[in-house]
Amino acid sequence: MKKITTPAVNLYSLFFCLVNDKKNQLLQLKFVLLTLFLCGTFNAAAQEPANALAFDGTNDFAAIAHNSNLNVTEFTIETWVKWGRTDTAVDFICSKGNESMEIHTGGGSSNNIRFIPAAGVFLDGGINTITPGTWVHLACVYKPSTGLARMYVNGVNIPLTNNGTAPLTTVVTNNSNDFLIGAKLSINPFHFNGQLDEFRLWNVALTQAQIQSRMNCEIPTNATNLVANFHFNQGVAAATNTSITAALDATSNGNNATLNNFALTGTGSNFVVSGATVTPVTPTFTQVDAICFGATLSDLPTSSTNATAVTGTWLPALDNSATTTYTFTPTAGLCANTTTMTIIVIPKTTPTFTQVAAICAGETL
Repeated sequence: MKKITTPAVNLYSLFFCLVNDKKNQLLQLKFVLLTLFLCGTFNAAAQEPANALAFDGTNDFAAIAHNSNLNVTEFTIETWVKWGRTDTAVDFICSKGNESMEIHTGGGSSNNIRFIPAAGVFLDGGINTITPGTWVHLACVYKPSTGLARMYVNGVNIPLTNNGTAPLTTVVTNNSNDFLIGAKLSINPFHFNGQLDEFRLWNVALTQAQIQSRMNCEIPTNATNLVANFHFNQGVAAATNTSITAALDATSNGNNATLNNFALTGTGSNFVVSGATVTPVTPTFTQVDAICFGATLSDLPTSSTNATAVTGTWLPALDNSATTTYTFTPTAGLCANTTTMTIIVIPKTTPTFTQVAAICAGETL
């Protein structure tokens, strides 16, 4: 995403020059107002919303060069996807060689998603697994050691049918092929037509709850077991981005994906405005009642009251002697914002009375 900012040093230097000129009071006022207006205008207009990557379905694709952390024994692949074709058309969302970590549309059923985690394992979601032209979150999970295979669309489990010849215990064969996004490594690459956003590869089988808790947000950088993490928030949406050569992996693994045959202009093969529902959850907690100075203050809960609990920590340390605002920071990798809670501490009151005047002995008191 791009944001243009006006160099503050130059503006302030010019302003102070004007201030020193006592004959230009009106000009000073006009300059300040104009500066504030232009700075606000430039910053607001140049701020691009989050982007997605559009594929033309003809010849473009992204490729992560093979390295050892792409060889996995179990995995989860998740992405927001907006498919640009319909019916039984076969478009590859991703692939790491023939029948390895493959996800594609079609496969014999209309609007089906076929998941091929390993050789001979053809897992179909069935008719209308996804809706063409509509943004959906897709996650595919495979753990052969326990015979686990799952597909989730918008966090909902999709029953799978294995139309292949191999069982779900078939291991993922390690290979030296690049990991392709938007195509298959073959003579007929079945290029993807549509848009992808928040594409993530994990070297662990995520649970449904884990997928649901993070599908509506960006994971800023790293998370445990996260191998590759693409936000596609590069360039300027639908503008000329021909200087960009790779989609950047937000993790520290450096699994950047080289952009092959992308036009990087217009809306068909370029970075575009995303329509994915990427909105972090705000953790909710039951407000702690006000306490008296020095009263016992119980530890704040480390799990929120949201339908899918958000875990995290509170700072600063509890203080039962003064009203304090505490900040909750979600556990790294969770799709959640920080939040705050203010706990009011009522100070002790020192009673005050009107002093009784001195009296003579025997007077009524």
